[in-house]
Amino acid sequence: MYIYDMPELTEKTLATYRSTINSVHKAIGLGPSAPTDSGAWIKTNLSAIMKLIDETESKQTAKNRVVILKIWADMFDLPNSVVKVLEKKMYDLAEEVNSAYSTNKMNEKVAENWKSIDEIREKVEALKHKLPEVKYIDTYREYIQLMRYLCLLFHTYLPLRNDLADARLMEELPGKDDIDGNSNYIIINRRSLKGQLHLYAYKTRGSYGTKVLDIPSDVTREIVKYWEVIKHFSYDKEAWFITKDGVSAPISRVSYTKMLNAAFAGDGVKVSSTQIRRAVVTELYAPSEDELKKKQDLANVMGHDMKTAAMVYAKVVPKGKNDKKL
Repeated sequence: MYIYDMPELTEKTLATYRSTINSVHKAIGLGPSAPTDSGAWIKTNLSAIMKLIDETESKQTAKNRVVILKIWADMFDLPNSVVKVLEKKMYDLAEEVNSAYSTNKMNEKVAENWKSIDEIREKVEALKHKLPEVKYIDTYREYIQLMRYLCLLFHTYLPLRNDLADARLMEELPGKDDIDGNSNYIIINRRSLKGQLHLYAYKTRGSYGTKVLDIPSDVTREIVKYWEVIKHFSYDKEAWFITKDGVSAPISRVSYTKMLNAAFAGDGVKVSSTQIRRAVVTELYAPSEDELKKKQDLANVMGHDMKTAAMVYAKVVPKGKNDKKL
């Protein structure tokens, strides 16, 4: 059975899965590229694969690897004995990961690379002040410096994944028939400074559909300020962030992550879009230790899920209501 016969997998999803499969294939010493027409190597090397999974430092990464290996095993109709081994490990790791999440504690890796949202905003300001004046930005290195600032600024307001890597910068959204479903669109009216981000290519589109997000004026103002510089380097009227000087192809998501990491290189930490998302959510929710677990336990006692318990029973207490009467 050939994997491209699986219509439910989009090309982008398939490419993501293949990257993980290739990394496993390489990690167990079989070379950088797994076969595209057979999954037999998984059965033959199952012991080595499970050893790799057990030795993977991040349980989340280990779980993701097993999930994709299980999908690969299903696609190639591998023996049930192989599928069951992967399935059991998948559920064991899922339980372990979910249990860790319920404590609201950072794991060691997250803690080592932690930056609060205030610290990230300070970095944005530092990057801004290091930029040359608009008219003096004339090298590709300075262009990357500019894009690092603009992207990080964007993320502090809209905590996306690496979705800006697939973006196009335009003044009007293309007609329905001309929209590329593998791209996202930054649409900005340069006169009114109003902008929207149209998300067509993002991880959970299958669940939530196309999303349209308003871009804060602080972000649109900066993009408009540097519009001509961005377009000068992109050699493409639609381009946002190019992969290298003189090439209009968009930057890859891996390179995008490295670009964000480089902003904090001098601080000895790696701050990706995921870390920024954690920082934004942590500031808003301000969770306490074991908060999620306590909420789960309480909802269970009440016979509800957490959403119902929070929406129906949790109330904002009026000011002065809890003041003790003298």
